[in-house]
Amino acid sequence: MRDPVHRESQLAHRYDPHVAPINRLVDDLREESGRPLPHVAPACGGVRARVLVLCHDPGPPARQVTGSGMLSLENDDPAAERLHAIVGRSGLTVLDLVPWNIHPWYLERSTDPADLDGGLAALDRLLALLPELRAVVAHGRDVRNAWQDVTRLRPRSLPTLIETYDPDRRELWTPDAAERVGREAHLREAYERAAQLLEPDGG
Repeated sequence: MRDPVHRESQLAHRYDPHVAPINRLVDDLREESGRPLPHVAPACGGVRARVLVLCHDPGPPARQVTGSGMLSLENDDPAAERLHAIVGRSGLTVLDLVPWNIHPWYLERSTDPADLDGGLAALDRLLALLPELRAVVAHGRDVRNAWQDVTRLRPRSLPTLIETYDPDRRELWTPDAAERVGREAHLREAYERAAQLLEPDGG
């Protein structure tokens, strides 16, 4: 997203057919809550995505003023760059994915139960737009717990849950070098597992 021409193109195409339902949901959430949250970049698979990349909250690179204004693996931050590289080596493409957060709004303060309830309701609405979903990669324990909560809201045929670490460097770091290597390997293996699930035999 460093290229301003590419960034503006992504913004201009955010209502393309494959992402329009998701970004209209974003618009509805903005209007209902009065709080800002980023659109989803059209470079992803949108409603045709088979893997949901589920993180905690949109960071500064997704902000309109300081970043792209969109959720994207092309954002200019180490976590997005790390995920983009991992996805590229896993057998997946960005078109297989759609990103989202359990707290879809920008967090200006510590979260409270009402924030999480609102985020779970938003996630439930998103899931209704993803008929081809096969896997959810949950980045971090809080995200995993939130996914388990939202799946209790409404009975449905559930995609496979794959839990792994948050791609943020602070979450991957530990003074134990062997543990750091293990966490990074776990992150890679999560996306390799997701790629296997998309194969005709389901991995």
